[in-house]
Amino acid sequence: MKNQTPFFTLVTCCYNRTRFLDECLKSIEKQSFKNFEHVIIDGFSTDGTYDMVLSYKEKKKTYPVRIIQSPPKGISNAFNIGINHSKGQYLILINSDDYLYNEHSLESAYNILKENPEIMWLQGLTCFNIKDKEHFFSNRRLLKPFYPLIVSCHCPVNHQAAVVHRDVYRKYGGFDENHITHMDTELMIRLFGKVNIDFADIKLGVWRAHNDAMTVALPFFRTYLKNMKMLYKKHGNIPIVSTISKYRKYKGTLHSV
Repeated sequence: MKNQTPFFTLVTCCYNRTRFLDECLKSIEKQSFKNFEHVIIDGFSTDGTYDMVLSYKEKKKTYPVRIIQSPPKGISNAFNIGINHSKGQYLILINSDDYLYNEHSLESAYNILKENPEIMWLQGLTCFNIKDKEHFFSNRRLLKPFYPLIVSCHCPVNHQAAVVHRDVYRKYGGFDENHITHMDTELMIRLFGKVNIDFADIKLGVWRAHNDAMTVALPFFRTYLKNMKMLYKKHGNIPIVSTISKYRKYKGTLHSV
């Protein structure tokens, strides 16, 4: 991919994550679509994570890998560092304990975007891995309760399946670094009425729930309440905007469901 601007930038943030990192990296290196770059943000890991990503970088030949070490200041900060260092037209945030669903994930998204270049935010299926079992939720079910879910801080889409044009971040800013959790919810609220989200039933990224994850750990609930208060204090009463999301039946995409 020399002298070629990458179509996608994949951003992976990691800090002491050797347990699941290998599966994440393997899911990326087996992609059939190769016009992408991989930016890895490491928070000065001490458990061998950094050595693992260095080894991964050294053996990559088909796409560029860049590793940036930065002191751990929260996931929002790490996301923003990755976004600011990205060169791709579209960005995908896939964390070290998450993974791409199969080898056609990027190709499925690319086939939609090349036919619909006006798309600024493409959202794939909401996918979860719970106790090594994958669960997929059709976006069509999520559209009707979309607004109530967001304002109650239960975000109906996951960033692992979001493909966002870099101009969205350039124009409206990245993630609010005051948020340790719900940073993607806050971003979506901020984009109400400004950016349409186009939904497509493609299997892109999978979010993994596990005991070490912040969102399932007991201390998370205190942070949850704190971030809920921050959201309401910052945004107050948010008007319902019916045009924020729309579902399209895309034809000719790989592995659509």
